[in-house]
Amino acid sequence: MQKLAWRKGDIDQDGLHQALVNGGAWRSVLDHAGKISAEQAKMKAELEYERYRLLLDSQPRAVDLDFAKAVTEIKKLPNPTKSKPRKK
Repeated sequence: MQKLAWRKGDIDQDGLHQALVNGGAWRSVLDHAGKISAEQAKMKAELEYERYRLLLDSQPRAVDLDFAKAVTEIKKLPNPTKSKPRKK
């Protein structure tokens, strides 16, 4: 059972103390230890982080976009002509 630790009368004195210790208003207070182990939580976090990294790596970074823009600008420049050697 979960109760919000904000409104007067919603929780008992122990629950109020726990809510204040955990940061106060609008925080939920669990009256059980939780349903997943630390190992399961760690595995889930690592999996989600790997998915996040794959997403970030698949998107072009600012430096990649700037490089592509510079290449396009260079291609628009006229071809240089060879200058004739100067005679002395």
